[in-house]
Amino acid sequence: PRIETLTRSLSFAAPSARQVRWCVISDLEQKKCNDLVGSCNVPKITLVCVLRSSTEDCMTAIKDGQADAMFLDSGNVNKASMDPYNLKSIIAETFSSHKALGGDEKVIGGFVPQCDEKGNYQPQQCHGSTGYCWCVNAIGEEIAGTKTPPGQTPATCEKQDLTTCLKQRQEALAKKIIGHYIPQCDEKGNYQAQQCHGSTGHCWCVSAMGAEIAGTKTPPGQTRATCERHDLTQCLKERQVALGGDKKVIGGFVPQCDGKGSYQPQQCHGSTGYCWCVNAIGEEIAGTKTPPGQTPATCKKQDLTTCLKQRQEALAKKIVGHYIPQCDEKGNYQAQQCHGSTGHCWCVSAMGAEIAGTKTPPGQTRATCERHDLTQCLKERQVALGGDKKVIGGFVPQCDEKGSYQPQQCHGSTGYCWCVNAIGEEIAGTKTPPGQTPATCKKQDLTTCLKQRQEALAKKIIGHYIPQCDEKGNYQAQQCHGSTGHCWCVSAMGAEIAGTKTPPGQTRATCERHDLPKCLKERQVALGGDKKVIGGFVPQCDEKGSYQPQQCHGSTGYCWCVNAIGEEIAGTKTPPGQTPATCEKQGKTQFYNFSAYLCDKNNLYNLIY
Repeated sequence: PRIETLTRSLSFAAPSARQVRWCVISDLEQKKCNDLVGSCNVPKITLVCVLRSSTEDCMTAIKDGQADAMFLDSGNVNKASMDPYNLKSIIAETFSSHKALGGDEKVIGGFVPQCDEKGNYQPQQCHGSTGYCWCVNAIGEEIAGTKTPPGQTPATCEKQDLTTCLKQRQEALAKKIIGHYIPQCDEKGNYQAQQCHGSTGHCWCVSAMGAEIAGTKTPPGQTRATCERHDLTQCLKERQVALGGDKKVIGGFVPQCDGKGSYQPQQCHGSTGYCWCVNAIGEEIAGTKTPPGQTPATCKKQDLTTCLKQRQEALAKKIVGHYIPQCDEKGNYQAQQCHGSTGHCWCVSAMGAEIAGTKTPPGQTRATCERHDLTQCLKERQVALGGDKKVIGGFVPQCDEKGSYQPQQCHGSTGYCWCVNAIGEEIAGTKTPPGQTPATCKKQDLTTCLKQRQEALAKKIIGHYIPQCDEKGNYQAQQCHGSTGHCWCVSAMGAEIAGTKTPPGQTRATCERHDLPKCLKERQVALGGDKKVIGGFVPQCDEKGSYQPQQCHGSTGYCWCVNAIGEEIAGTKTPPGQTPATCEKQGKTQFYNFSAYLCDKNNLYNLIY
């Protein structure tokens, strides 16, 4: 009747009007307005609901011809009639305090909720008669532990968004169905980790999105499952604000989250049709945005790396002039970091630590920073500490300052310790229980065998051959293919020795252990060990692991001849651009000038030259 009366009044004020665009400022008002659209019985007049974000926005919409009418309380009527709005009242309604505050059901001294200008609950509510004050959530329910008596300083109450949990709770309560399930929300408006049905007595655990976790439901009287609390992820927070919070924007972007609440690697804007790839914290990856109608880029899911985690935390603080880490397209630290406010720039390691002597002030030529890819140890560590695969109480690898595995690893939860090789694999026989003296662990270089093993394991190809290395990181003399069952002998360099391969079920060949030649030891240290020097010399070895007679330095361009033990032969070194000396392969026998004493038949010394 009220909306019908007002619509009729508008038809008298504007006789030619055939459509009334009613402006509302909250989801609740819009719902009521939409419910009335079909029941408005004023002949030849159509009711349309227009949503704006505030009273002032509705006044502006009417002034600009985008809406026709709105409800105003007495405090805003005068404001609407003045510049810049200059609106006119159509009809006024007189309320008695009896009708406004409860009608016939009014209770003297009863509690009267306090609402903001959008009709939402004020975060702090106070009882006018008793003087008690407390904080409430977005649907007006008291937040436990916030109630204070008269005369005591009230708790500080923060305004909450209408979360998915609170919205579902509000809808369930509004239905007033006896025996109906009512979601339970915590003080932040998120789903409580454990949900219970008030009528049936069944309880179960839920995810951050309120989905039941399989296998956790228990009937009344049975011991309940232990439920882990799941804080709402950044993606879900942004999604619920976009879908239903006070900051909701019509036609705005709504993030897409996966089953764990992480950002989907591909995001699309429902209104514009544009699609793009994002990193683990939802930031757009440059160069991946495509317009509607064009094939979207292929987007891969990223783990929440240490760099992205620190960037997310820094952005969340919203501190003006604060340093924000810069991460590359893989989520690793960019080799060069710059402070947006001070203008200083510096180089960092793979772990984001500043490299001494590289910091430059604004206006000065910046240092050249070398890119450091994240090591295997650091990748595993950051996944264990903060990625989607994080396991509570799981093992977290310990890495040194260069990102390599510490030779001794310990499990923080179980207390067991053990030694590992250069690729983090446990060395058999070194594991000790808590309370026992751990084994002495020596650091290993990343040998050719371990490097090939690491690469083969990283491919994760079923039925693929994985090299087997001994406790020193060298190739085991006998290699076997785990899928085919074939076995064979190898040289010190891992090359198969002809005629030694046997199929499964046949007696295997006896394989002789081959120690790694000196040249190969030096080469593998130069190429991949912890002692690796950028631009350093890498020895060249032949197929048997001996030194090539001619050696050249890849960075400087100098070449020279060496003897059988890799020592430079004097006078053979040539600079880059000059024809190198002709080097001949030498045998292992070396002749040196020497002198020695021998005894004659009379036991006297004779000096022999």
